[in-house]
This record gives sequence, structure tokens and C-alpha cells, in this order.
Amino acid sequence: MSDFPYPSGAGGLARLQVDANPFPAQLRALELIRDGIGSDNYFVETIFNSWSVAEKLSSREELLDLKTNEPQKLIDALEIITRSQINHARSAINAGARGIFLAIQNALPEILSEEDYGKFSEPFDKLILSSVSSAPLNVLHLHGNHVYWQRFTSGWAATGINYSVAGTNVPISEVRLQNSGLILGGIDEVNFPKLSLDESSSASQNSKAAGRQKISADTRLLGTRRHERGLCSPLTDSSLRTALSLALAIG
Repeated sequence: MSDFPYPSGAGGLARLQVDANPFPAQLRALELIRDGIGSDNYFVETIFNSWSVAEKLSSREELLDLKTNEPQKLIDALEIITRSQINHARSAINAGARGIFLAIQNALPEILSEEDYGKFSEPFDKLILSSVSSAPLNVLHLHGNHVYWQRFTSGWAATGINYSVAGTNVPISEVRLQNSGLILGGIDEVNFPKLSLDESSSASQNSKAAGRQKISADTRLLGTRRHERGLCSPLTDSSLRTALSLALAIG
């Protein structure tokens, strides 16, 4: 995951320009990862969707104001960001990533209505994924407990969907009824460090209705820098042993 800020000059969203290489240092990191793990091993590049980038460049309040009062200005800014994101996605694949992990954090009623998500974000999110549609491991990361998950079960250039089973209370078996691809989820990322092996294994076994196209996963466990900033619980030796034992038990 890149922690490098999106390049922007003075003038905010109104002065954005398409950037041919918005994250050069991140590309170098991907090259080092590729050289370190070898071409037979898969890794993906996290990309935050264009709405999220625009929020970081301004604020959620400014975006919502533009949506209401100057929607074309918002669409123009999102298009520029998307074109830059596409450049980075393609470069990431060329640097060795086997797909992108597109983080969608605004498909929620707390941020946008489903209609507004469909108008102001979904077209740009689909463009980013479609630009690297030949990559073998594109993943949609659906953030939030109230995500409009049913919008993402078909029509996207993604191999897999990652979402929080514990947060949404939507079992993997329900998603499987609408999506035949790879589903990444099933581990309770909220309570995981406190769960015993039996409790974790039971939760994973309950998701077996999803079939073989499933990976029991919690992406937060992999985010070292997120842990350093206090955004997730520490991965203790005990919880690490539980994770490894669970992986062996269900692998």
C-alpha cells in the first residue's frame, strides 16, 4: 500500500492535471518486492479510489458541497485523478504487481447515497479496474459495515471481492449466491486477536458454503504501518500462532 500523497499543486481540485507517474517511489518499491520474492509469487498494489484521493486533497465536506452545487467541477476533478490513477495502475502491473487492490471507501450511506455513488464514483472506479483487466488478481476491497455490496457482485473487472463479514453481517454464502469469483473474507478482524483457535476455526468453517473460491483473510492483519499508527490491534505472538494454525487447518 502506498503512503505517498497524490501530487497536487496550488489551487486545489480546480488546478489538478493528469500525472503520467503520480507515485514514482512506490513503483520502485514494487520493483524491489518483485525482485525479492520472485516472479512466481503474487503481490498486488493497493490503490485508493478517486473519491478517496479527492477527499485527501480537499475534504469530504468540500466534495459533498461540489456534488450538490457544482457537480460538473467534481466530475472533472475525479476524471483527472482517475486518469492519473490509471497511469499508476498500469505502471504497477509493469513493475511486477499481479493486480490491484482497489479500496472503495465511499459506497456507504454515511457518505453517498447509492444513486450518488453510481453517478460520482462507480464509473471512475470501474475505469481504473478496466485499465488493468488482463491482470490475474484484481481485488475489490469494500470498506465499511454498510457498504452497498450487491453493486459489486458482477460487472467489474475484478477476480475477487474482499469485505468484512463481521462488520456487514453478510455471510460469504450470501455473496456466493451472486458472485462466482474469489471471495476474500471470513475472519473476524474486530475480535481476532482475542479469539481462540477453536473459535476462529469455527467461524471459517461456517463460510465453507462459499466453496473453493474463497480465501479466509483479514487484510488489516497484514498492514504493519497501520498497526504502527494504532489503527488496528497488535498482532501478538499468540494471535499469529492462531492465524498460522487456522491457515493449516482450513488450507
